[in-house]
Amino acid sequence: MKKNNRLALALCSFLSVVTPTVGFTEAAYNTGVHRNLFTEMNVANSTQVTQKVQSAYQQLFYGEPNNQALMFDHGSDMAFIKAVDSNDIRSEGMSYGMIIAVMMDDQAAFDRLWKFSKQYMQHQNGDLKYYFSWQLNTTEPFSMIDPNPAPDGEEYFATALMFAANRWGNGTGVLDYSAEANIILNEMVNKAPNSTIVPMINPQANQIVFTPNSGSEAYTDPSYHTPAFYELWSRWATQDKQYWLTVADTSRDFFTVAAHPSTGLYSEYADFDGTPKVTSFNPNSHLSAFDQMRTIQNVAVDWAWFEKDSRAIELSNRILSFYHSRVNGYVTVYTMAGEPQVDYRMEGHVAMNAVAALAADIPEARDFVTDLWELPVPTGTYRYYNGLLYMLGLLHTSGEFKIYKPQSGSSSSSSTSSSSSSSSSSSSSSSSSSSSSSSSSGGTSSCTGVNSYPDWVSSDWPGGPANHNESGDLMQDGGKLYSANWYTNMRPGSDASWSLVGGCDSSGSSSSSSSSSSNSSSSSSSSSSSSSSSSSSSSSSSSSSSSSSSSSSSSSSSSSSGGTDICLGINVYPNWTAADWSGGQLNHSEGGDSMQHGGNLYSANWYTKSVPGSDASWTLVGSCN
Repeated sequence: MKKNNRLALALCSFLSVVTPTVGFTEAAYNTGVHRNLFTEMNVANSTQVTQKVQSAYQQLFYGEPNNQALMFDHGSDMAFIKAVDSNDIRSEGMSYGMIIAVMMDDQAAFDRLWKFSKQYMQHQNGDLKYYFSWQLNTTEPFSMIDPNPAPDGEEYFATALMFAANRWGNGTGVLDYSAEANIILNEMVNKAPNSTIVPMINPQANQIVFTPNSGSEAYTDPSYHTPAFYELWSRWATQDKQYWLTVADTSRDFFTVAAHPSTGLYSEYADFDGTPKVTSFNPNSHLSAFDQMRTIQNVAVDWAWFEKDSRAIELSNRILSFYHSRVNGYVTVYTMAGEPQVDYRMEGHVAMNAVAALAADIPEARDFVTDLWELPVPTGTYRYYNGLLYMLGLLHTSGEFKIYKPQSGSSSSSSTSSSSSSSSSSSSSSSSSSSSSSSSSGGTSSCTGVNSYPDWVSSDWPGGPANHNESGDLMQDGGKLYSANWYTNMRPGSDASWSLVGGCDSSGSSSSSSSSSSNSSSSSSSSSSSSSSSSSSSSSSSSSSSSSSSSSSSSSSSSSSGGTDICLGINVYPNWTAADWSGGQLNHSEGGDSMQHGGNLYSANWYTKSVPGSDASWTLVGSCN
């Protein structure tokens, strides 16, 4: 009864506090902007951050094999991540390695790791079909030490594959990333249960299980809860979309009841109501120990990406306040009440606590970001777990762990609303391309005197270092002129925070392109621009997106000519089409949503709150007749 009461209280709490609040920035999923905590908190400049991220990746993936590297080649087209201290290969490490490779735009490494995982780790038949063995030997034939799965591996495999599909596009066979991701997700939910194996999501609790084996499926590992991933799957998976939203909300409730009320600590394992779990095989299972280091990362990233549950702010504040209050510094293992059990602090722990600053709003959060910045890249015997968490933490805190959305027209997203949005965006791009004179001012503009990347234009505060551009600021890079759509410290043209104005010619002028550069951006060398600018529409706007798709397509031959009334039934500004969360106020448009203003029909290129036609977030479809 006590356990049920705890969960009931959490659900009541959820109903009263889930309304999003304004954080440091709007949710990254909506804006495409991922915070760089190092520059934001004046710990380092953008050039230093870029160098640090690249250097860490090179060392951990391509460094000296005896003391630095984690990735080792197998044959000509495979590789594995080695757990050096335990001399084995783990699904955790392989899937972490893949998602890091996507963020670093290293498709060759990604494919080598995935091919190895597919061939040696993933079961292809039997009760465990499509689950992954969590532990292999490090020498051929790479036999399974334990054939059973650890679900965090499946979670990261599926998300890494989706990001790969969205950033690079799908290949064939095992490199059809989207198909492989959906196979994994389907088995996680719909695996046929028997006496030995069950789905990875407990259907009664709607929570990820510790392991889907009989006897271990009735409790969970708090660090396996990844609501930010579940939100993405609800948009991009081929099935169970609504269910993944339920699982995400359940995990947010779980984070609240599982956190110790004073220390904020999470246990290694827990019952579904958050009570620490005692097990016979792990003496640390009821303590705040090694797995739990990752839990606060999951809380903070979910807030940074979606801002659906403001309880994440207090949870992050609570746990960082506890660690900050330790007079002689914090350690890695505590009782839930805060009694230290070891006398050391792991490097991976430092990295995960820095990520908590994405949600925390206390001044002490900066100290944790600084700790990570000053921490050397892990080397030596214990570089596996520490090194991977270090790299994940560095990517999240630098803003380099990004949400790569499906490219416009891509089949990697099977959401009805996303498909409508993609069709509309594609049609709008065609219309814009064929009649750019109707939707842009034309002519040329000089690049002379415009800052060249990375000579930034703006500062975070008066007298501070110039470390970003504001909306409307111009910058040239690679012979092209770009305009910032919002606050950005990304390379011009690399994502949706930029619009291409034109190409600088030898005289220092720029040939102007359409004011909406989604078509130009998607053909640039970086695929992140197109993948970031195509947002998945919410259910509230799918009908609008569909209307936009058909009307945009039918009028693509002329963006200013009439014919039938293409605006019939389309929302008039400021009657918005989409909400930030289910049941929330309609306050913006998603990519592909249509809206009319001033007698014209416009299609949104991405999440936008601006007046239709006022900036590059809109494409002119045509004139209302």
